[in-house]
Amino acid sequence: MQIPLLHTVNEALQPFRRRLRASLFDLLGRPEDAAFWRARIIPGMFRHDEMRLLYRTARAAPGPGDVAEIGSWKGRTAVLMALALRDAGQDCKIYAIDHHEGGEELLGRVAAEGRSLDHFRRNIQLYGLGGRIQEMVMPADQATKQLRERGVKLRMAFIDGAHDEASVREDIRNMLPLMNPGAYMAFHDFHFENGTHPGVGKAFHAELAHLVDVVETASSLLITRLRA
Repeated sequence: MQIPLLHTVNEALQPFRRRLRASLFDLLGRPEDAAFWRARIIPGMFRHDEMRLLYRTARAAPGPGDVAEIGSWKGRTAVLMALALRDAGQDCKIYAIDHHEGGEELLGRVAAEGRSLDHFRRNIQLYGLGGRIQEMVMPADQATKQLRERGVKLRMAFIDGAHDEASVREDIRNMLPLMNPGAYMAFHDFHFENGTHPGVGKAFHAELAHLVDVVETASSLLITRLRA
């Protein structure tokens, strides 16, 4: 009985420990580490090396322009990128696009935990990032259409929505008109050989590979940059 109890106590203390580590790194003047530990408080499916690469990419993304992501779930990546842009002194928005109904890979978690939108909103509020992160609770094609109509231009796009080839191809086609020359485009669950989501790589090679240069990779995170 003691082992399950210790595990439960440890799980309950994790957010406090991560906040403490983030505060210590703030004092040490290490913003990447501080952002990493703050984002880790939020549940997510990003590996540690992917989180650090996404932070560095968002921080280095060349302006002008905003940032958009397709697939936000509970807000870990939106918060991480918002902290990176804040740390870089960049005053731009992150458009967090997600219908929050759950994709095929999340159906079980949606049934157990409920719709992710409430979790997303609480996490954005927790970090005081409501002025930087704008939720777009709708399908990605509707959201990108709205952004185009508003004349929004992007310095960076992060695509992590539905992972089948047709959906990723559509996301790429919808994002491209929003991108500034030289902007970054990032993809999660990109597997260079065999993986659980082969559609991501197939879509990338069919729609985008000839337009970008690969910048860096970490586990299944691919960072590319549009050729000017």
